[in-house]
Amino acid sequence: DFMESLLFGFGGSLGFTTGEGILAAFLFYTSFPVVNYAATPMVEAWAYAFLLLGLVAALRGSHFWLLVASLAGMLAKETTALLVPIVLLLPDRPARKATKLLALLPGLLVYAWFRLALYPGGPAFPADTATSLSNLAWRMAHGPYLAWILFQAGITFGLLWPLAAVGFWCLRGSPR
Repeated sequence: DFMESLLFGFGGSLGFTTGEGILAAFLFYTSFPVVNYAATPMVEAWAYAFLLLGLVAALRGSHFWLLVASLAGMLAKETTALLVPIVLLLPDRPARKATKLLALLPGLLVYAWFRLALYPGGPAFPADTATSLSNLAWRMAHGPYLAWILFQAGITFGLLWPLAAVGFWCLRGSPR
């Protein structure tokens, strides 16, 4: 299966053993959003696949596959844009980060052209970006919107939060 190959490739790129790769795949497949959304005929499954393809490509330094992941992924779901902060957080030289960001740029530009020029807005959203951003700012300042975002983040990653804390603590002295 495509996802299993990407998950093991990602684990291998991080230096995981086979057992650790299986555990990582298990934690991914049993996380809240995957259980609730990825098995249904929705775009989330492809969004995860392209995001994972981009992660593997970024870790292995494959600009071609990073470009493919960005172009196809941004047309599947805009969460593929998370590859930008991921590339920025990699322990690479600034020049390598810049070339990886350039590989992501075509996908981001195609999405921006699609969302801002071809089909601006959407259901219940204004067509112009300025109004959308001002509406978002108003929602963040009024009501429990920020609390809802924090609640969603908490249940999305569930049991991974304690594991992430342990991993962060164990790796705190290592820049990689």
